[in-house]
Amino acid sequence: MDSLINNEVSIGFDIGISSVGWSVLDCNNGDVLETGVSIFSGADGARNLNRRNARQARRLLRRRQTRIKDLRKALKQYNFIDDVDESLNINNQYELRVKGLTAQLTDKEIAAILLQIAKHRGISYDLGDLDDEDDAGTEFKNSINRNRHELRTKTPGQIQYERLTKYHQVRGNLEINIDDKSFLLRNIYPTKAYLDEITKILTTQQQFNTKVTDEFINEVKNIISRKRDYFKGPGSEKSRTNYGIYKTDGRTLDNLFEELIGKDKFYPNEYRAAANSYTAQLFNLLNDLNNLRITSTEDGHLTKQQKLTIIDTLKNSKRLSGGMLSLIAKVTGTNKDEIHGYRTDAKDKPDIHSMATYRSIRNKLLENDIDINEWPHELLDKIAFTMTLNTEPGEIRKQLHKTIADYQEITDDVINILVDNHKVFDIKTNNKWHRFSIKLM
Repeated sequence: MDSLINNEVSIGFDIGISSVGWSVLDCNNGDVLETGVSIFSGADGARNLNRRNARQARRLLRRRQTRIKDLRKALKQYNFIDDVDESLNINNQYELRVKGLTAQLTDKEIAAILLQIAKHRGISYDLGDLDDEDDAGTEFKNSINRNRHELRTKTPGQIQYERLTKYHQVRGNLEINIDDKSFLLRNIYPTKAYLDEITKILTTQQQFNTKVTDEFINEVKNIISRKRDYFKGPGSEKSRTNYGIYKTDGRTLDNLFEELIGKDKFYPNEYRAAANSYTAQLFNLLNDLNNLRITSTEDGHLTKQQKLTIIDTLKNSKRLSGGMLSLIAKVTGTNKDEIHGYRTDAKDKPDIHSMATYRSIRNKLLENDIDINEWPHELLDKIAFTMTLNTEPGEIRKQLHKTIADYQEITDDVINILVDNHKVFDIKTNNKWHRFSIKLM
């Protein structure tokens, strides 16, 4: 036994995705001393999805419970109910919500309808943004558009009460028939529509109830509308974690995804630019033009004026006929075979930047009589950063209002157009961020 313990052995492993095989060999004589295998369940991406969905459901439930708890405290504070845990067994809050738009409600009726809305407060973004989802089918879009149309003249409560009275159903998918045509109704409305309804109801109740103050209305709306932005991640100012924007080293980021962007090597405090920004596209174009060699010219380089002509042509052309080599040859008065120094793609064809994304964006917005050639470059860079950093239309809208609303070129209609056409800003490769910052370029 002692001789075996003192022997040198070689241990080997064969590691797979759902098993680990192992063996032990005697180094002196090559004998196999031991072998075996451990088998376990392989990784499954679907399980990750299930865990995320379950975690999201727990968070939504926990936050809803907290929202209702806080609203009950506010209702008690303003003397609409006597106890935080008081049961409000009132039938048909939908009818009360319609009644409250024009007639007096009791304190408990006000409390009941506010708690109902707090429990089912809708989605945090506009229905138009929801309609833009990739997986939204025609039937789904039609039901959403029907809701959008009805919200022009009615509150969510009025629509819901009307459907409850007529079809005896509010929630879930409701199939109806009109003139032998089948339609699907969905109980989906934005939080903003519910907040507008609350404002209308409580403004009416101010005529009858001195407890309904402006302060009370604002507090109720703040409780019902509050939502943790997805880009903040977990943690808070008082409970910091490196998994969210509140870092343990004291830093607080604006957006959790900023860390994924990376910083400029030469300006460590500057984020890398969005690849679809005006500055990044112009930089890449000029870099390619500077590398070109033209045998028929005096010094073999493009002149400044030729570069400006190429840039101006690209910015004002809806289509680039013949490609970049043809454009360069036309501007310089040379043949394409006299142009060298450009990169080539996988098919050995010339690969010269042409500000393609910028031109696509301009062409799309021109359909709405908006010419981004007239906009300052700083504005274009900020829009590109926002479009690349955020993915959801609702969040894009919010961030655009936050970052560019002060520019004279920007109106609510312009922001709506940008959000509606946000996909035209997509870069078709994985290189969505430039190596350099706007400052460096």
